[in-house]
Amino acid sequence: LVVALRIGLANLAPISDCDEVYNYWEPVHFLRFGTGMQTWEYAPQYALRTYAYLVPVAMISKAYDLLLSVLPTPLLSLLGRTLSQTVTTGIKPLQFNMVRATLAAMMALSELNLHKAISDKISPSVANWFLIASVSSAGMFHAAPAYLP
Repeated sequence: LVVALRIGLANLAPISDCDEVYNYWEPVHFLRFGTGMQTWEYAPQYALRTYAYLVPVAMISKAYDLLLSVLPTPLLSLLGRTLSQTVTTGIKPLQFNMVRATLAAMMALSELNLHKAISDKISPSVANWFLIASVSSAGMFHAAPAYLP
């Protein structure tokens, strides 16, 4: 239920931090497609930031690209895309949404691991209260699909 909730709400949360866009999403787009903005921190002449944090997400995006390239159009429609949307905007928005959903799913799995650890080390009651607080938290709603370290 927690994983389904996080995935379902992943793309309803706004991107509220410009650093997420310009320091993470744009460089991932640059890695994947060769276009987009490359901030000066990632530029080879400065190399202040490493691509190590970006490459796994770029690989997830590439995996979704390969998956979506073999899916028939009717199945793409089930994913929320009509043929006309795919033709006019391409598959990138769907890939972006799927990557955000993946980040949210990883967050949910981490929450469930923490719930288990709290249950084992402290008490099941405290663990359940943690899960209730976590699932109903506005902060976790925003943090789950966010691509920030």
